[in-house]
Amino acid sequence: MPGDAAWEALASRDWPRALQAALAAIAGEGLTASPLRVLAISLWGMGNLTAALAALESLLDQNPQDPLYWSDLATLRFRDRQFEAARAAFSRALDLDPGSLAALHGLAETLLRLQRPSAAIPHLEACLRQDPDNAACAAALGQALLATDQAAASEQLVDSALVRHPRTLSLLLLKASLASRATRHQEALAHVVRAAAEAPDSFEVQANLALASWSAGDSAAAFAAQRVALALNPNPCEEDRNLHASLLWLMLHDPSVSAQSIRLTYENSSRFWAGTQPVRFRFPNPPVPDRPLRVGYLSGEFVMNPAFCFLACWLQFQDRANFTSYYYMTRDLYSEHTGIYRQFADHWRNVRSLDDHQLAALIARDEIDILVELSGHFTDHRLSVFARRAAPVQVAFPHFPATTGVAQIDYLLTDHWTTPPQTEAEYTETVYRLPSGYIAFQLAEAPPPITPLPALANGYVTFGLFQRPGKYHAQTWDAIAAILRRLPDSRLLCHYESAELDTPGSPSRDRVAAELVPRGIDAARLLFRGRRPLIEHLGVIAEADIALDSFPYNGQTTTCDCLWMGVPVVNLRGSTHAGRVGQALLQRAGLGHLSTSTLEGYGDIAIALAADLAALAALRAGLRQQAQAALGDGAQLTREIESAYRRFWMEWCARRPPDAL
Repeated sequence: MPGDAAWEALASRDWPRALQAALAAIAGEGLTASPLRVLAISLWGMGNLTAALAALESLLDQNPQDPLYWSDLATLRFRDRQFEAARAAFSRALDLDPGSLAALHGLAETLLRLQRPSAAIPHLEACLRQDPDNAACAAALGQALLATDQAAASEQLVDSALVRHPRTLSLLLLKASLASRATRHQEALAHVVRAAAEAPDSFEVQANLALASWSAGDSAAAFAAQRVALALNPNPCEEDRNLHASLLWLMLHDPSVSAQSIRLTYENSSRFWAGTQPVRFRFPNPPVPDRPLRVGYLSGEFVMNPAFCFLACWLQFQDRANFTSYYYMTRDLYSEHTGIYRQFADHWRNVRSLDDHQLAALIARDEIDILVELSGHFTDHRLSVFARRAAPVQVAFPHFPATTGVAQIDYLLTDHWTTPPQTEAEYTETVYRLPSGYIAFQLAEAPPPITPLPALANGYVTFGLFQRPGKYHAQTWDAIAAILRRLPDSRLLCHYESAELDTPGSPSRDRVAAELVPRGIDAARLLFRGRRPLIEHLGVIAEADIALDSFPYNGQTTTCDCLWMGVPVVNLRGSTHAGRVGQALLQRAGLGHLSTSTLEGYGDIAIALAADLAALAALRAGLRQQAQAALGDGAQLTREIESAYRRFWMEWCARRPPDAL
């Protein structure tokens, strides 16, 4: 009979044949349940979610008490990213059939998408009680536990599940994430490599391979995997937003990539952020040039991370008489410093669970005049909201050291050190150069006192490498080795956030030695310090006499940390925004002579500093005060930024007819 043919086609995933068989069954039997369900599923399989949803809603009109149909409807709404509607439908299915494994799992996955991991956990635990061998449920529960700061419980669960399912991608990638979170970078890489052996053509796996390789210090493998991932999926789905953004960030570290290539790639990616929604171009905001303005700050960076040292430094000085601030927090991750940001805000909004349409509508209701982007392509950015033109004036603050690529962002705040003349073509935004520099810095805690120059007591010079290992590549290692060969009694101190670097014989130590020993450097000259709390981290930096910056992605937080501890930084400036940040900091701090544009000059500067210990000791003693005077004035930066806001607003008022709506 036609209904049997429909189910047979459905089982073989032959969607067009299933659709035709379902239509034939409906023609003979009328709108009965079985053919209608096949019709909905086949339409879903063919990608017509709207028609599939309509068919299921008709089915539920006839059978409102059938939990299976509610579960089907919920699944389709989930696929259509109607997560709140999916939650309601899964809940209805569970009301009718409390033991439904599909509805339990579906509701839990929906709650995870709604950023409600605590609510998802009991449903996932119920799933595993019914089906202890369900790898997908185990991975989802592990993710929920991790999201609720239960990393130890998550790892225990994942380890147990991997014994039974050693080839399951979701478990391998979650195990890698757990190891990476604990800064066990080599272990994380090993798990992703196992996943890549199982699914070499997976975008998710290749993207994770790129990031894990970078964190473990294998930059060549990272760049190769990054290119494969982007080729596999140049226009990823919404779920891959953060992975895709991380690949764009990784691109900035590749010495073979030009500034023009960066802009082109970022511009192309903006088509993904923009989606298919129309760009707004009319606003009711009163075009009065000198009225108080509403400024929105949209970001996931309002936590304790390196951004705090740069953003809090100037956000705290807002002129509240002339600028009312709205903070839109795009992450559910909080830290003790989130409360500090909340004190800066006149209005605080947690918008993590809002989709782009809802968030843009909220910004419109708040009547934001100027919307400021603070995340760039870092985690949980919402460039897609800027691409829809959520506010009359849109501005990027380049905490992320590159253009956003989003045409609807009008201005980028920068300075003439980082963005000299003739570099405007690197940005899709109109660059606006702040007179005193766009970077101001303050440590999250009071630093320890400046210590005497270590070389005076040690009898040898210690160079410091304090960047994450993925920032070093063949050219960097060549330059470092050349410096060490020119000063045979010197040492190299390697310190970054790694739980493995303190352990003799660890893979992290071996990787550094594997780069330098073949280049003629005795492994006995290498010193290692692993992850430390902030004050101890600053103390480790103070063990060095001279720091060596990374390139083409310069240090920013690390460079400031070094200057605050009296340690001068040797910099090689590059041809991109990320490659000019280091020299910009040094120029402003009166240390422009420590920056060069050639590899030969990079070595010469380091050797010249090491040759005059008396001068180096004198520089160390006064360097913190010198750097603070140049880089620590957040109030001045705020005044310059708010002056820019006023100018941008006046330009918008001049362009907009007074009666436009």
